[in-house]
Amino acid sequence: MPRTRGFQIVALQNIDRLLLKSMLGMLERHLNAKWLESVLSPTVVFADSDHVEGFQALDSAKKRGICTVAVSNRSSSAWNFTLRRPIQTRDLMAILNQIDLDQALAAENNKAVTLQNLSASAFGSVSQIASRTPAEALSDTALLRKAGNLYQYLSARGPRTIVDVRFAPGRSLMFNHTLGEYCSAISQPQLVQLALQPVQETAHGEGQANAEWRIAKRMLPARSIEDLTWQVALTHSAGIALSGVNAANFLMSRLPRLSVPMTPAELSMAKLLMRTPSTPSNLARSVGVPLAAATDFCNAAFACGLLQNPTTPVLSFSALLSLADQATRQKSLAV
Repeated sequence: MPRTRGFQIVALQNIDRLLLKSMLGMLERHLNAKWLESVLSPTVVFADSDHVEGFQALDSAKKRGICTVAVSNRSSSAWNFTLRRPIQTRDLMAILNQIDLDQALAAENNKAVTLQNLSASAFGSVSQIASRTPAEALSDTALLRKAGNLYQYLSARGPRTIVDVRFAPGRSLMFNHTLGEYCSAISQPQLVQLALQPVQETAHGEGQANAEWRIAKRMLPARSIEDLTWQVALTHSAGIALSGVNAANFLMSRLPRLSVPMTPAELSMAKLLMRTPSTPSNLARSVGVPLAAATDFCNAAFACGLLQNPTTPVLSFSALLSLADQATRQKSLAV
């Protein structure tokens, strides 16, 4: 039996109100919860953020910890979600399923914490719970949280598995780094726009993480982490080289797998980097692009794991003799 969630519509024009209710009726079989209009403890509040009354209603709901969906003619990061006019059924479905997922995961986490506290008081220590592995127990009692923004997070290198990355309540992504995929109700252009806002990463035990990923993938489409990383790095590098790029020579292992085709200049840089080791400055001179553009390109390729230091060539015995002979002649001339 599907879960029941409540929604409240405040300060919407009649045409928007009718359109929203009509869409909810059409989407009912595609939603993972049953949504009913309610003024008593609603899960989400819909309001027109372009008008004073709607803005105040959203602000009041936000202060009470209720999820907010702004219906607006423009994008906004002040609320949990924004439904741009004209309202699209696909956007509404993705938002409602993301809200349901967030609510379900929050309930499961609260349940896990409650059971953990009860078990700890009964047995004296969490380590005495035999049903959990040490890694799962550690993950449950001390969730992994990392500060920073999405650009810094995606640019960092290191082993990762399944994690939840959250901008704020109701605005999150679930990453499966092992599969190279992520799920979110937030569109990729919006994620690129939000990439400099602070985020938190939360990791759970392996069993819980896999279960949450299965739920997320049923509710939301899975998209490419590499595609997102490339767009975020290319947009927000600002011509400043990442610490792993600097002035080193790099080769590019392959073209990135992107949803949007590369520009002719980007394609030229990629082709050159795949055959000739280059630094950002050499790349800029060779292709004829600004240094900032070449640096941004190298940052994006590095963040996606596509840059590698070229292998040092192995000299033959005759080449070594030639080098030794040159060194001897230079030394004799110096004397």
